[in-house]
Amino acid sequence: SFADGSFTNFIELIIKHKEEKFMLALSEPHKPELPETLAKLKLQFSPVILARTVAADLNDLDIKKFDLLALYSFSNSAPENAVGCPFANKNGQVIGLMHSNGQVTAIDANYAKQLKVTGLSSLDAALRETTIRTALPDTENEAMTMMTLKKGQTTADVYAKYSDEFISKFPTSAFGYKEKAAYLTDKAEY
Repeated sequence: SFADGSFTNFIELIIKHKEEKFMLALSEPHKPELPETLAKLKLQFSPVILARTVAADLNDLDIKKFDLLALYSFSNSAPENAVGCPFANKNGQVIGLMHSNGQVTAIDANYAKQLKVTGLSSLDAALRETTIRTALPDTENEAMTMMTLKKGQTTADVYAKYSDEFISKFPTSAFGYKEKAAYLTDKAEY
């Protein structure tokens, strides 16, 4: 995670891994500064629109069908250049990001936290199209599932990065070491 959730800390983290390809998850509309900054840093990334702001009548919405429902609607106006700016509560915590669709609204800041990588994420067509190496899931079984699915879909060198990441996340599991050993054996690096 990145310390205070700021874009500056995010960039610092990305620069540490600048040899990787990244997927920049965006909503529409979004601040152009985000992709522009990554481009200026000559980082390899693919922007992907994961959410769009859509005006809708929610009067007939059955909120009992949802685990989380966070909608913010404001009666005041905001300048166009405020799109993407954070909304904070009285304690200074970011609760949403400014969107504009004719009205001033915000999406829940926790939305990004809900996006999870699973063992089956490697089957997602949108992720595969980006050709960006997806991070491993946070549980050992899910990570093993993803690696098993990825083994025939990626180059040996990309798969070796998965092995290294697996070893880093799960240092007591033999699976990552076995996969790394198979890679090194295939390259005759004993």
